[in-house]
Amino acid sequence: MEKKPRTITKASTGKTAARAPKKTASTEKKPTISSAERDVEVKESKTHSKTQKSRATGLRIGAVICWLIAFGFEVLAILNFKGVFVPQQIIPSLPDNFMLYLIIFLVVDLIFVIIGSQLWKKSNRIDPASKKNKLKFWLWNNMGLIATIIAFVPFIIILLTQKEGEGNLNLDAKTKKIVAIVAVAALAVALLFSYTWNPVSAEELAEAESEFSGALVYWTPYGRCFHVDENCQSLKNSAELIVAEDYVDEEGNLVTAIAQAIEHNRIKACSFCSEEYSDDAADQLGE
Repeated sequence: MEKKPRTITKASTGKTAARAPKKTASTEKKPTISSAERDVEVKESKTHSKTQKSRATGLRIGAVICWLIAFGFEVLAILNFKGVFVPQQIIPSLPDNFMLYLIIFLVVDLIFVIIGSQLWKKSNRIDPASKKNKLKFWLWNNMGLIATIIAFVPFIIILLTQKEGEGNLNLDAKTKKIVAIVAVAALAVALLFSYTWNPVSAEELAEAESEFSGALVYWTPYGRCFHVDENCQSLKNSAELIVAEDYVDEEGNLVTAIAQAIEHNRIKACSFCSEEYSDDAADQLGE
């Protein structure tokens, strides 16, 4: 049966190639590394990941800025709700619609919370934290969850505890109910997008880089796992593939194919094509 035409894009450059680089990894089984050996690999990886760490730091700064903007819009929503800040007093031509401004503030709050959380999650895929301290690991990976709570819960508490007749004179029971529904819905959506479901640790990254050392790594634009064989049975109908290979960046730092796959949120190995490399390769990440 004739193979369908396939487009292959290099992850490091974004350029399309006719075929993937002719490079394959050894199929020799590698022994599972011990905890002590994994700790050594994590320490050694720091010598060739300065660029990744710098990128991750930039993303984290961007996330914090987005969260601060979100907190600012929450404050505006609270002040508007209490009648302290009224947009029409600043721009008289604006319509006199109290509920509209509250909803706008909450929506903008939601947008910046989600953007910040996505930046934070990507930074943690580029520069994962250690899993030695499980509580610290969970908190670090779910800073977006904490930011979401700060960005919405205070407003919701103030909204629900506000007594009738206090604050903005335009507030009535119907308006309060609508705003409450919008605020709770925004909180739920933000929590969903901010929670890190399968965080990767520095130890798991080091183990995967050791296990798949030298391998070309593939994934599809909409797939959720990475592959180590272009001809994997689960890829036979895929018209487009992204391929990653180890490379040295301009500053002389090694960027592995596995690190590139994880950065693109492909944190789990395909259960079909990874079996020849390791008996447990399919579940080594994101557990």
